[in-house]
Amino acid sequence: MYICFHLPKCAGTSLQRYLKPNPQVMLDYGNRINAYDEESLAFRRKKREAFAQHYKAGRIHQKIIYGHFYADQYHGLDDTFKYLTIIRDPIIALQSGWSQLQRIINNEEVGNFQKAKNRHPSTIEGQKIKCFDDYIEHPWFSNKYSQILNPLKVEDFTFIGIQEYYDISVDIYCDIIGIDPPKKLEKANSNPKGETQYNLDRDTLKKICTHHAADIEFYTKAKERFLKEEL
Repeated sequence: MYICFHLPKCAGTSLQRYLKPNPQVMLDYGNRINAYDEESLAFRRKKREAFAQHYKAGRIHQKIIYGHFYADQYHGLDDTFKYLTIIRDPIIALQSGWSQLQRIINNEEVGNFQKAKNRHPSTIEGQKIKCFDDYIEHPWFSNKYSQILNPLKVEDFTFIGIQEYYDISVDIYCDIIGIDPPKKLEKANSNPKGETQYNLDRDTLKKICTHHAADIEFYTKAKERFLKEEL
């Protein structure tokens, strides 16, 4: 079975829409990946337990699971599981995430933060998010990839694609999971005004490298492996 992580801000919705009609694919969303309260933790534990029961009973017939979930939802259930994902430069992804949060705050779109808490998303876990620096430092968003993928390391993955080489990554990804690669993927959930990238000053970049060091290290290793093994 292939366990495929849709990491936030890595163009995963485009791939999700392509995979969704395939009967071999089971989508797994709604796991409250942006919430850490006890209710959400208990919810995720129950989902793991329910899947484990169905899987051991032979009632899971799909060979691919794709969605927003934490690695510990499936890790340890079967040593034969193969893990895949596509990852993006965390510094760029962070800017994209901040841009999306601003659109949510301005009521231009409804996002996971608003749905999860049913309140104005400029305050998350009691902490105001008034600027990009606040967003960088907020524990919800610090090292998000590492939080989701823990305890998996780069070497535990069958494949990690790189969003900056998206078309190549998707072709390899689909070859591995046994699905014909798409001729073209339509963009989904992209910023209607175009991607925002800031001219980061030295202090801001240093702050990102401090609060997102684990993600940057993971991405760097994944990209080195991709360029060495896939190109």
